[in-house]
Amino acid sequence: MNTAQKVAKNTGVIFAGQLINMALNLIAMICLARYLGEVKFGMFSFVIVFINFFAIAANFGMKPIIVREISRDIARARRILGTTIIIKFLLSIVSILLAYIVANLLGYSQELIILIVILAFNIFTSAKLQTFRVVFESIFEANLSMEYPILLRMIDAVFLVGLIVLLTHFNCSLRTIALFYVLSTIPGFFLTISLSINYFKPHFRFDFQLAKWLLFESLPLALYVGLSRLYTSADVFILKMLKDDAAVGYYSAAFRLIYPLNFISAAIVMSLFPLMSKYYQDSKEKLIKSFNFGIKILVLIGLALCLGATFLHERLVIFLYTDKYLSSSLSLMILMWAQLFAFLNFFLVDFNTSVNQQKHNTYVAVFMFLANVGLNLLLVPIWGVNGASFAKLITVALGFSILYFYAFQKIGVSLLPIMKKTVPIAVCFSIWLYLVRDLNLIFIFMLSPISFAFLVLFFRFFSESESKALKELFIRI
Repeated sequence: MNTAQKVAKNTGVIFAGQLINMALNLIAMICLARYLGEVKFGMFSFVIVFINFFAIAANFGMKPIIVREISRDIARARRILGTTIIIKFLLSIVSILLAYIVANLLGYSQELIILIVILAFNIFTSAKLQTFRVVFESIFEANLSMEYPILLRMIDAVFLVGLIVLLTHFNCSLRTIALFYVLSTIPGFFLTISLSINYFKPHFRFDFQLAKWLLFESLPLALYVGLSRLYTSADVFILKMLKDDAAVGYYSAAFRLIYPLNFISAAIVMSLFPLMSKYYQDSKEKLIKSFNFGIKILVLIGLALCLGATFLHERLVIFLYTDKYLSSSLSLMILMWAQLFAFLNFFLVDFNTSVNQQKHNTYVAVFMFLANVGLNLLLVPIWGVNGASFAKLITVALGFSILYFYAFQKIGVSLLPIMKKTVPIAVCFSIWLYLVRDLNLIFIFMLSPISFAFLVLFFRFFSESESKALKELFIRI
């Protein structure tokens, strides 16, 4: 199997698996939101965000560095993996302890602290947090063989949906739901470790010099991850501080529909990142082609989702959450447009890492954090949930402009040819959505992708070689 075929296969596996994963996790969150109501769902969502913030220490931005180095030098991969596993284990313990200590210092209620303690164990077991478990997935990603980790993440999602449906049927408490939320990740956690070690056994020997190098090399990304997590979490913290749990619940209802879509950018990046890391050393021409291909796909998918949310946001919220969450509808539309820039930022951050420019990510993260906190403090008191959504949209758009500037400086790529082809597709698809907006939602969901695909083909958005790669990808999916 040649490189192009491996990329197509790997992207197809990731895309299809993450799509199923997204659907299952979405079902779980919708069931929770309906069962708990906006106030308790707001509490649960706040704890998730709180834990995600403390998972920063366990993440430390190591995963892209590990994948990059394994892609370049398989000879020392065993030593890198073994040392990283030990580091991540220790950092995960520190993260859990910090979450507990800070929750007590902030004077949170006993109920909230208990929820934090329970959900903190996701730092070890969950693949969503990019902490301990994902180290064992790195070797699969570097070798473009993500079918095993994706399958195990799907097992997590199946367990989660099944347990939540069961628990809500028996009218269980929020604590019990939190406990089983963590337990749903346990089978996938142990299977990931077992498969990884059988596939590529690491050297479990702590190498101090290698650890020092890993931490130093990862530090810019760790700062980026920390600051980006801060700006991602700032809206929820400020909503809770200036408003109430209900506002957090409304915002989280919209955000939980958007956040799983990150699998799209993850699928593209997971396949292109190892190649861009290699092409940076071997071929600038191939690097530019890989860059443009990734940007094109993300712009196209993001645009389709944004236009859909623009015309259907109210109907989507009522359909999924019932009309008691209608206050989330405008926020859903705004956050979807923010997600378009988030897709591109995710890709550009990993592009910087692939060309050894991860320090730029840190600069951008500092700017985005300060901008988002300032915008939230300004807009949340005025517009509440919608103000927090606008703050995120402005922040990620500004972040994109800076990240793209860095990419342009490095390889001289221009987005103008892509945008020229995007505009007519956007106009025609908007007209289509306007004409069908009052029809049955299922009917719209079925026909819209076909209509959008037709427009992409009609306006020849992709080059012949890109179309061939996409066709191969589609067949494999």
